[in-house]
Amino acid sequence: MENKENLIESLLERAEKYGKTRIDLWKLKFTDKLSTTVSSVLSHVLFLVLGIAVIVSLSISCALWIGELTGKIYYGFLAVAGFYAFVLLVAFLFRKQIKQSFKNSVIHHLHN
Repeated sequence: MENKENLIESLLERAEKYGKTRIDLWKLKFTDKLSTTVSSVLSHVLFLVLGIAVIVSLSISCALWIGELTGKIYYGFLAVAGFYAFVLLVAFLFRKQIKQSFKNSVIHHLHN
């Protein structure tokens, strides 16, 4: 009888250790996925900010250059604004595909 009790007690101890190990493993996997995702998002944000700075600088330069060519500075700014309006229209037309692409990217980072 005592042998069965020891066996059951040993089995319960092992089950408890197994449960704790599984929880620790889950925490480590979650931490890994979270850190990978956060670092990826932060690096994308950094490139986005730097890209916006470059685009703004180039836009102002192009607007001034086009304005100088046409003789009226505001024509250059209107031309650049028209270009961005066209880009916005194209992005609006393809918004579902763009959204799906971002969604797939996030899922990919979370599951790999």
